[in-house]
Amino acid sequence: MQMLAWFMPMAGGGCFLALVGGRLMHVVSGTIILIVTSIAVVISSALFIYAPLEPSYWAWIFPAMICATIAIDLVYSVVNVFLSSNLPEHQQGLAGSLAHALVQFSGALFIAMAKAVMTGTSTRGDARDYTNAFWLQFVSGIVALMIFAAFVRVGKAKDDDSLVQVKFSEDKKCIAP
Repeated sequence: MQMLAWFMPMAGGGCFLALVGGRLMHVVSGTIILIVTSIAVVISSALFIYAPLEPSYWAWIFPAMICATIAIDLVYSVVNVFLSSNLPEHQQGLAGSLAHALVQFSGALFIAMAKAVMTGTSTRGDARDYTNAFWLQFVSGIVALMIFAAFVRVGKAKDDDSLVQVKFSEDKKCIAP
């Protein structure tokens, strides 16, 4: 039950960011959002690295989970908008599929890497064995921050009526474009 409670900020934050994230991309460039997501990864992992064995939920776990939510939800939104705005209308399904596949593949890859690091460096047999996995996350966040800041340029999202997929006739019946 404690683990369920610890992950609740991810559910609530995810719902909030799903509602607000799309609007945020019209105000702030995608590059800035990606930089913020990598900083959130760094903060989240640093909180877990330095948390005591019996951490206070409000001081350590809650802020780390909020940062993790900011990271995954905002980066997913930016990737979706970037891919869908750079593919033609008839390939929009491909854009969504590619974004989802990238998130799932990278998650599986880094979980495997974290498990390998944790297993290879395990010495204590307690919760501190996870520390090196969080160091991997920390370094990955720093590398992402450097890549986003130096090489990635994503502008603001734009409102474009040409992306509307469904049109309605005068009698409110749905017609194909």
